[in-house]
Amino acid sequence: GGTTLKGDGSAGRGERGGRDAGLWGGGGGGGGLVYAVGAGGTVLRRDDKGWRPLSTGAGEDHELNAVWGSGPGDVFVVGAQYPDQVGVVLHFNGQSWARTALPARQLNAVFGTGPSDVLVAGRAPAEEGGGMNGIILRWDGGRWKRLLPRERENMLPQLGIWAGRGGGESMAQAWIVGQNSQLARFDGKSFGFRTPGTTAAIEALWGDGEAWFAVSSGGD
Repeated sequence: GGTTLKGDGSAGRGERGGRDAGLWGGGGGGGGLVYAVGAGGTVLRRDDKGWRPLSTGAGEDHELNAVWGSGPGDVFVVGAQYPDQVGVVLHFNGQSWARTALPARQLNAVFGTGPSDVLVAGRAPAEEGGGMNGIILRWDGGRWKRLLPRERENMLPQLGIWAGRGGGESMAQAWIVGQNSQLARFDGKSFGFRTPGTTAAIEALWGDGEAWFAVSSGGD
């Protein structure tokens, strides 16, 4: 079953998540709440009383990979529904969960700067030649828009996102990482691309506006 680790500044201790399922992603939802997501449509929330499973409407055929929230009434969870391999977003508005299917086979990452500016990323079928390409979509508070330029969708499945806020809740910058040691920077309007000097698939990252840190599972 899934296990989480809680640190107190000097050490960490394991906590059972309250459900016998693998956990793939975790994150804060504001208001002191923490979420964990994973196999079988699992969404767990931790408050001052501990972990408890949430009923989102996602069945056991859902694999959920990442979670991000701007507050207790605005939480996004991403993943895929199998065996059809449909990328899905679950959104909690403080009262109920809603599920949206997007034109992707799988969504691996989510990050935003507010309820009306959120990025999700993953993989989608290539338009030509078969295989899979990367896909990035942006939520503007009303609809999802495909964001990654078509000519750069050869960036393979996107695995991690970090975004920084500008004025208000607008997105000043975002970094997206994935396979092929690809790195994309989005300045809120357009993309720039670079190779960070490793052959590894970059799987996750975090930043603070001045610097960012990325991790990989191998490579040079």
